[in-house]
Amino acid sequence: GGGATDWRRVPPGVRGGAIPKLIVQTYKSRDTVPDKMRQYARKVQELHPGWTYLFFDDADIAAFIAEREPAWVAQYEALRHAPIQRVDLFRYLAVSHWGGFYLDLDVPPPPSAPTLSLAPPFPKQP
Repeated sequence: GGGATDWRRVPPGVRGGAIPKLIVQTYKSRDTVPDKMRQYARKVQELHPGWTYLFFDDADIAAFIAEREPAWVAQYEALRHAPIQRVDLFRYLAVSHWGGFYLDLDVPPPPSAPTLSLAPPFPKQP
């Protein structure tokens, strides 16, 4: 994701406050993100100026869990049945760690920041 913030520079969220203006998205490799999904990622960033945008590929996800959530490394490594299992675990850990919103990269972005800020952390796909 072009325009993404380096996740290592973002401190953990503060519990009990407002939902942080932070968006997390993932794809298996930064080099193979399909054009349509790149467009969705750009649109999400355009619709949410001033928000922190974090993009993770599979290597970033493994590094995040090792560095920020080491108690989950064994469980993460045990999830070998399907790669999506690891992403599913990551999305919960990321939202727990920072707050904010996880948005699937293959879903068109919500129309505006106010809509997103009222939505649950895991919006349903249409």
